[in-house]
Amino acid sequence: MLQRTSLAAAALGLSLIPLQACAQPIQRSGRFLAAEHPAAGEVRLEQRNGNATLVFSQDFRTTDQAPDLFVVVSPMAMPLENSPAPAYPLTPGTFRVVAPLKATSGSQRYGLPADLKTSEQRSVLIWCRQYNATMSWAQLE
Repeated sequence: MLQRTSLAAAALGLSLIPLQACAQPIQRSGRFLAAEHPAAGEVRLEQRNGNATLVFSQDFRTTDQAPDLFVVVSPMAMPLENSPAPAYPLTPGTFRVVAPLKATSGSQRYGLPADLKTSEQRSVLIWCRQYNATMSWAQLE
């Protein structure tokens, strides 16, 4: 049956892509919230073929006024709860650096290290390493 369907699709100039090749299961997601600066957009944690990726939405936005910005993850659902405003510094050992932030706005993707236990990560933060200040964050639910 599949071969007959494939031949018919080919005759019409169509290609069939298996559903599992298109699907990217979303494990969890969250909306970016302001910390030291306003923020917008969403982040999704996707898992595909054993690889975990953070995907920022097209409407993602954080400040472009801070230097040395990084994407970090934390096992804490409320990572800024005990962090004093206005900088919201992060305590060493409570987060893991994923990568330098590629852009302060727009869609972007970040592969997560293979040894990172994604099931234990509860938040994603945009963090200024130079001043240990959190720009924005999202709780993964």
